[in-house]
Amino acid sequence: QIFEDAIKICFTIFLFEHFKPSSIESCCTYIICGNICGEFSSMLLSMFLYIKGAYGYKNNKKSKDITSRIIKITVPVALSSYLKSALSSIKQIIIPKCAEKSGLTSKEALSSYGEISGMAVPVVLFPTAISSSVANLIIPEISRCYIKKQNDKIAGVVTGVYTIIVEFSFCVATVLALY
Repeated sequence: QIFEDAIKICFTIFLFEHFKPSSIESCCTYIICGNICGEFSSMLLSMFLYIKGAYGYKNNKKSKDITSRIIKITVPVALSSYLKSALSSIKQIIIPKCAEKSGLTSKEALSSYGEISGMAVPVVLFPTAISSSVANLIIPEISRCYIKKQNDKIAGVVTGVYTIIVEFSFCVATVLALY
């Protein structure tokens, strides 16, 4: 998640710095392009880590100490949550500042960003609510398979969900492109 947000922010800043937006539509386009770039890079990283983990799984040794196992899971999750909040705050400060550099007044830049993040982005990102829900729904199944050491079933479930989400994404992208 941190990697994805960092890519989103950096690519959006790059677009605002190198291609000065001339209207609210171009600001919206730059923000959406940044979000798409971040989501795509996150997908590639997830696929790489999944493939790497699937082949390196048999060599892992299990720790007997439950406290250290819990800490190994909870600390990175907590830190990533804190960092995500910080990156989100930075993004919300930087985007209006970059819009100001394109010639908008401070009030216009903040107003434009509010319009984009309040109306356009939720419409474009609404389908992620469905794909995120599907991804969260498979966690119990993957946990059951992990406990039973059914790695082939885990791979099948994950592959099936990836396939469904990619097909759904292409359908939504087509509808949004035609709209």
